[in-house]
Amino acid sequence: MDARTPRNVGRSGRMRTALKERWNAPQGLTLNRTQLDWRAAMQSTCTVPDCPRQRKSRGLCNTHYERLRRTGTLDYRPPTPEERFWAKVDATGICWEWTAALSDTGYGWFSLGKGIGAHRAAWQFLVGEIPPGLVLDHLCRNRKCVNPDHLDPVTQQVNAARGGAPTHVLARSGMCHKGHSLTADDYVHRSDGRVTALCRECDRARQRKRRGGGSEWRGITAVRAVAYELERNHA
Repeated sequence: MDARTPRNVGRSGRMRTALKERWNAPQGLTLNRTQLDWRAAMQSTCTVPDCPRQRKSRGLCNTHYERLRRTGTLDYRPPTPEERFWAKVDATGICWEWTAALSDTGYGWFSLGKGIGAHRAAWQFLVGEIPPGLVLDHLCRNRKCVNPDHLDPVTQQVNAARGGAPTHVLARSGMCHKGHSLTADDYVHRSDGRVTALCRECDRARQRKRRGGGSEWRGITAVRAVAYELERNHA
C-alpha cells in the first residue's frame, strides 16, 4: 500500500477517490493512481494559483469553473466600456443604430457607471466631452442613431426649436395657429434672451372678444391641426 494512502482506505476506496479526483481535475490534466497526491486530493481550496476560494468542481472554485465553462479559458479579461458599447451598435448603414436598451423616449441607453444616452456615450468615445450647457441634436431625426456625424451640440432652446412640436412647426412656418402671417413686429424679445411669437392679429381679436363679454377660446386642437397640415404640405 502506498505510504501516502490513508490506512483505512482499501483498494476500492482508493479507486473511487482517484476517479473522483480525475473527474474534478482541470481540463487537460490527466491523473492516475500512481500520480495521485492524496494530500492534494484532500485540499479544499481552488487549484488556480492565489485563489483562496473553496473548491466546487474539477478542482476549481465556482467562479473559475463558470469562467472556464463560458469562455473556455481561465485567462479572462472583462470587456472595456468601449468594447461593450460598440458590440451593441449596427454601423452597416448611414445611421449607426443602437440595438440594445432604449429609454422611454426612444433614445439608446447605455451604462457608464450610471445611465446615459447612447448618442452621448458615442460622442464622448469618439469626439470628447460635451460642452457645458449644450445638448446633442440628431440632425438625421433618428433617435437610435449614435453616429457623431449626425449629432450637433446646440443649446436646449435650439434643439427644441428644431423639433416637431406643433408650436415649433408653426414658428418655422411663419404663421400662428389661426393661419395669420407673422411679421417682425410679432416677435417679442424677452429679458432672458428668448424670443416668443405673439400674433398681433390674434391679440386684437382676443381684446375685441374680451370687451364684448365673450370668453377667450384657446385653440390647442387648432394648433395641432394647422401644424399637421403644414407638415403634410411640406412632405
